[in-house]
Amino acid sequence: MQFLRDCPVEPHVPVYMLVGGSFGTLKMLWLIWRQVRSRRYERLDLSTPVSNLDDGALTPSAGTRVVSAALSLFLVIWFAVGNYWVLHIAWPEYKPTMFEPDRWCHKTLYLFAVVHLIVIYSVLALMLIVTLSLLCCQLVGCPLFLRYK
Repeated sequence: MQFLRDCPVEPHVPVYMLVGGSFGTLKMLWLIWRQVRSRRYERLDLSTPVSNLDDGALTPSAGTRVVSAALSLFLVIWFAVGNYWVLHIAWPEYKPTMFEPDRWCHKTLYLFAVVHLIVIYSVLALMLIVTLSLLCCQLVGCPLFLRYK
């Protein structure tokens, strides 16, 4: 909330960071909750009759899947729009000037947004490199995979 009005050159940048962070946190908490819930059923005793378990407790309902997919889609679209908002102002002034008082953005806010984008793209690139490397190893027949069969 501190930087909400500190980027007049592009007022959407602080909103992008706030909304993206809030919904991203909500998505992570949802994933953690589902993981903890599934682990709870793994610890059940085998002597517990199947009829005592609520049906479909391990598989998410259709509504849960729709909400999760909608939240993921929103985050992907929000990220794409945020890329435009952050990158189209490319290194603005960090303090207001006398002749153009609305052509600045707070340094901490803007650099945090740019670093956020760099980290996301770096993680995506690393995931792509690892996936392609593993795919190439599997196609070539590296002996690395023979050990785990």
